Amino acid sequence: MTPCERFGTEPAVFVGEVGGPTRHRMKPAPDLPSIEITALAVTVERSFRGVVAKAVVYLYPLDAAMAAAPVAGRRYLVYGSFNFGELKDVVMPVLMKPAEEAADDLAFLEFADPTSKSGSISGVLVQGNLSNAGQKRQPLSGVTIRFRSRDTIVEAVSDDKGRYSVFDLPEGPVRIELLLPDHLVGNRNVEIRAGGCTPQVLVAELNGRIRGRVLRPDASPMTWLVTLLPANSSGGSFDPSGRSVRADQNGDYEFSVLPPGEYLVGVNLNRPPDNGAPFPATYYPGTVRRQEAVPVVVGEGTVHEGIDLTLSDPIRPGKLEIRIQDVVGSSSSVVCLQDITTPPSAPGGTYPAAPPTPVVIDVLEGSRYRLIVHVEHPNGHLESDIVEVTVAPGHPTLTMSATLRGRAHSGDPCSTVWFNRR
Repeated sequence: MTPCERFGTEPAVFVGEVGGPTRHRMKPAPDLPSIEITALAVTVERSFRGVVAKAVVYLYPLDAAMAAAPVAGRRYLVYGSFNFGELKDVVMPVLMKPAEEAADDLAFLEFADPTSKSGSISGVLVQGNLSNAGQKRQPLSGVTIRFRSRDTIVEAVSDDKGRYSVFDLPEGPVRIELLLPDHLVGNRNVEIRAGGCTPQVLVAELNGRIRGRVLRPDASPMTWLVTLLPANSSGGSFDPSGRSVRADQNGDYEFSVLPPGEYLVGVNLNRPPDNGAPFPATYYPGTVRRQEAVPVVVGEGTVHEGIDLTLSDPIRPGKLEIRIQDVVGSSSSVVCLQDITTPPSAPGGTYPAAPPTPVVIDVLEGSRYRLIVHVEHPNGHLESDIVEVTVAPGHPTLTMSATLRGRAHSGDPCSTVWFNRR
């Protein structure tokens, strides 16, 4: 990056003398406990952005700032960001240069106009995969790129190598719109900093799309999450865990920016059914058997419409009753539940208990659950064996007893239980 690009990217730029390490207690956020950090004190000699001249700021952490540790008493040019919210005296250094080795940067910074309210963007436009920088990318030439910043609209056209530049953009957020053919998409948002050059690689991705409706058995619309999975394990650049979107009040859904491939569409494909969506895993066009699912084949920018999904009959609701024994003298007890109806196991819940009153949990018939009872006694934590149960029709009752030494915890006891003890 050039000095202008670095200046336009980092919110804190200054020259100062490094002191020795100091220890501090910091609150990373108002709702989080304090942490202890070790930081380097820097007396700011000249501030170009973000900090106050002649003040002391603290550098934390130092990991990626430079190859060698900063030397106390030496002057450095520091580029960094703020990692504790509104605190402007704690800087996370991104780059540190000894002042005597930063002539090019300082020459630019000396002539930069600190009162300027405009900046520039430069970079290259390519076609590729935004989430996979290792995949080969092809420069796109002759594409009009529109930059919107409040009342300002500026346009540029990419050259034969995909390069572009725009200048005199107001400081603040800028919307970048690429005027691309329908099978590509690549709009972005970027932040302009006054007096700087913001580098931005623009990636135009293939805009394959799948859209349709989700309908209940009575043909009314279903408002819930629709899942898209690669149809085979060699899904290429698409995340094998899939992607989900929420169908709206009309049951309409759409997946966009899809790379070429074969996809399965459905509801509850990678999560168990629950009371909000009490339907078994259902694949397009409406089968509960994966081998009967119809994959949707997406080419380069293919648009599939009318991929409607009709759900099967919902699963009947039920109740699971848990009675806890041997809790005399305990200060508290909870039931930890994990839904394992469909691998991988879904997060469950924490259910406080007040024995002898049983814990009653709303469940679905035929669903499978894994449970542990956690009890706190004055002399320690106790847990039950892990129990797995398939909910039968009716109102089944399960009796559990905590007799095994449990894990100590802070906060929710179920958050520390991963159900891996046998």
